[in-house]
Amino acid sequence: GSTRLLDYGADTGNRPVLLIPSLINRGYILDLSQACSFARWLAAQGMRPLLVDWGAPGPAEQNFGLDQYIARLERGLDIAAKAGPVPVLGYCMGGLLAMALAVRRQVDIDRLALLATPWDFHAPNPATALRLSQFAAACEPLLALQGVLPVDVIQMLFFSLDPFLGVRKF
Repeated sequence: GSTRLLDYGADTGNRPVLLIPSLINRGYILDLSQACSFARWLAAQGMRPLLVDWGAPGPAEQNFGLDQYIARLERGLDIAAKAGPVPVLGYCMGGLLAMALAVRRQVDIDRLALLATPWDFHAPNPATALRLSQFAAACEPLLALQGVLPVDVIQMLFFSLDPFLGVRKF
């Protein structure tokens, strides 16, 4: 499929750490540039970051559910944990996937860190929740046409929840 495991410390004997990004924001959020990279910073601290890069969904991923993505994470964990249990770090939705992985493979994970992982899924404003569900239903023809929901549409859904969230966050 489209998933790769990027090794930021292959030339070292350092301890691996598995980095799991969101399916939406992609792995580059943890490696923005040479000068601004969490993965490279971890490598400089003596770790061997292994970053999951989900890639763009292709034919193999068209009907994937979360269980198939977690199965791919298990294959990445097999590589990371060859010499024993490793730390796993999940970012945003990747944190939710990392938690599922940790439940399934407790013996191979010795630490779990979650960054910006959503945890409160209640709908404090029922009118907004209804509006978003109607918008999601309206996206079905686009999904049928393209086979995937474009990331920009998903980001627009986040933006519609709170237009100033990005400003406050950054």
